[in-house]
Amino acid sequence: MEIDRLRKELNELLDNVVDHSSRYSDNRPIPSLEISFVLKKINKMQETLTVLKYLLEQNEKTNKSLSKPRLVLPKMEDDDEDDDWDDDVEIEKVTEPIAEPKAEVKTSNTNSIEKMPIAKLVDAFSLNDRYLYANELFSKDMNAFNEAVKSLDSCGNLDEAKTFFSDAVAERQWDEENVHVISFFSLLERRFM
Repeated sequence: MEIDRLRKELNELLDNVVDHSSRYSDNRPIPSLEISFVLKKINKMQETLTVLKYLLEQNEKTNKSLSKPRLVLPKMEDDDEDDDWDDDVEIEKVTEPIAEPKAEVKTSNTNSIEKMPIAKLVDAFSLNDRYLYANELFSKDMNAFNEAVKSLDSCGNLDEAKTFFSDAVAERQWDEENVHVISFFSLLERRFM
């Protein structure tokens, strides 16, 4: 089963990360290459966990739909399998209250967070975000990403920042429909709210 394979893969990745971290004592420096390797393993763990979560949620939905009560009519002694249904059999309709989806609550919270202004663009990126945007938009060049963020942060207003961003889109030939370009631009807009 896919879920079991993913769990096994997660355990192997976790063991690998723990093994790498336990090799280095407190007084011995960790090489940056080693840190990069561990980060790749952690990113792989995050991707695997995301897939596992999705599969488990789908499994839960399937199990819930299968566990709903079904109408089973008792078989009469004189019934044959080929006989048609009798018209006088009463069928009771079973209804269950439908719970409100929780995703809508999260969306409203997420939307309110996404509308909040950002004091500094450089502070808006987590470590994972930095790697994501550097890899996806700046050809894995972290220095180019950092320079672009510093330049955007130093812009005086949104129009100036939009001009700089448009130049970067043209120079790097980004697809304006790319999800990373769109999310980067939305952070930029929040910076100048």
